[in-house]
Amino acid sequence: MKLSRPTLKTRLKPRLKPRPPTPQQSALFVLILVAISLGTWINGLFPSPQEVVDRPFIAQADGPDVADGSDGSVGSVGHIDRIGTVEVAGLEAYEVYEGTGTQGIFLVVQLRSISVPEPLSYGGQLIDGQGRTAATQHSSTCSIQQTGLPAPCELAFEVDPGALSGSRLQVTRGIVSGDDAWIEFDLGIDDARAEDLLENPRRTDFLGEEL
Repeated sequence: MKLSRPTLKTRLKPRLKPRPPTPQQSALFVLILVAISLGTWINGLFPSPQEVVDRPFIAQADGPDVADGSDGSVGSVGHIDRIGTVEVAGLEAYEVYEGTGTQGIFLVVQLRSISVPEPLSYGGQLIDGQGRTAATQHSSTCSIQQTGLPAPCELAFEVDPGALSGSRLQVTRGIVSGDDAWIEFDLGIDDARAEDLLENPRRTDFLGEEL
């Protein structure tokens, strides 16, 4: 007796169609996506543990006592043990500072070290009214400060003249990068003070003589 071969129709099993998700399953899936997105957003609002460890300590200085521009003084004083006591004594604007020109303006901050715990130099950065950070220029003069000897020095920053108002100064010891302690000074620059600074900017050559 001869057996017939099975046909393709008899060999293949019919495929089962997947069931569509129920409304409850769809709602659960949406809730999971929303929870993940919300958790990611909330997590981004807080610093990571490493960011907390790396965050520098910033002490707010007192003052400014005089910020009307009448005599150019500021009178803002700050202190951190490892930096000592530092006063922002004055502000001036320069078109050319120590022989260096700029397409913006140089804001020159005059500092005075009242006391330092050990011989050290100052570094700093300026945060302008738009939140941008400017580093000190190479011609800044805040070199080694000696203990017990009040010494004046200058930090010069190249900034946008339109962003002077609201500027803040942060001072640290030595090289800016890598330090974890800063004194932050409110420079007392409002719109009127910025206009006064920009009215007659100074010009000096590389020896500091007036041009």
